Amino acid sequence: MELPSPHCPSGTDSELLNKRPDTYTGRLHGWYEQIISGKCAITTLTALKLDRTFDTSPELWINLQTKYDLYVESIRHPELAAS
Repeated sequence: MELPSPHCPSGTDSELLNKRPDTYTGRLHGWYEQIISGKCAITTLTALKLDRTFDTSPELWINLQTKYDLYVESIRHPELAAS
C-alpha cells in the first residue's frame, strides 16, 4: 500500500536539508538522498551527523523523524489515530 507522506521525514525542513548540499560527503550523501525520498529513517547516528553538518541539534532530527513515523502509522491504523 502506497502511503501519502510529507516530502521527507523532516517534513517542512527539507528546505534546511537543501541549504548545504556541498557538505554531503561519503555516506552522509547517500543518507541525504534516502531521507529526502522517504526511504531511510533518521537514526540517532544520522541525527548526530546532521547536527554537525547543519549546526542544529540531534533532538531536532529525532523529533522530526518521530513526527513522520506517527503520521505514517496514523494513516496505516486510522482506528488508533487521535481524533
